[in-house]
Amino acid sequence: MATLCYFDIGYLANMKRENKALTNREQVLNQRTGFYQKQMKALVQREVESRIIAGLPEIHPDIRKLGIGGEGPPLYSNMDTDTLMILTDRIQIDLDRLLRQVRLEQASFVSVAEKVKEDNRIRLHLPTIQPVAGRTTSRSGMRSDPMTGFRRMHSGVDIAARHGNDVQATAAGVVVYTGLGKNYGKLVDIDHQNGYTTRYGHLSRITIQKNTQINRGDIIGLVGKTGRTTGYHLHYEIRRNNRVIDPLLYFYPEKQILD
Repeated sequence: MATLCYFDIGYLANMKRENKALTNREQVLNQRTGFYQKQMKALVQREVESRIIAGLPEIHPDIRKLGIGGEGPPLYSNMDTDTLMILTDRIQIDLDRLLRQVRLEQASFVSVAEKVKEDNRIRLHLPTIQPVAGRTTSRSGMRSDPMTGFRRMHSGVDIAARHGNDVQATAAGVVVYTGLGKNYGKLVDIDHQNGYTTRYGHLSRITIQKNTQINRGDIIGLVGKTGRTTGYHLHYEIRRNNRVIDPLLYFYPEKQILD
């Protein structure tokens, strides 16, 4: 009977040591899980801010909860022989929940990156800078023709500039025409692949070839007075879906557009 008592005492002592070790391990794992959850909370906040900046709707709270689940089963203060299994299950549930959250955040950041990339592509294909430095001497609309004096439609703007000054593409696109045009002299037409086209007329020289893919700011020609004109200047047009647009409505400071 005494032997059984000693055996029970020794067994209980071993159980206490194991429980203490498991409790310490559980505390360490809880601390780590808490740290990861804190990091995840900060990541979610950055993701929410990124979606706002990109103009994307916030992920609905129900979607964030979908498949993540609530808290895992509680750990008992008085651990029994199943403590290790309970602890393992708890850790696995917490890690699975964090993994699902990470995957959701990854998918959201991919959406943000794609939206920003698309917005940037759209922005770079909009003709929003002035093609040459100079003063606008004639606006778009009805005007007195400088050659005849009769009223007629002027489909673009004239920008006075020195002979030979660089003329730059006002947006990314593809050069669809280079050559001579009636009244325009040497000209370049660019298709910006979004419904917008631009035309650059009266050039002294064309420095780009047809079918060339260009970026905003690329030099396409030099200022001249070829064609039907009375002096050195650039005739510049914007069309959207083949409809004439006043270019002055699209002139923004280059730094504002490119930053």
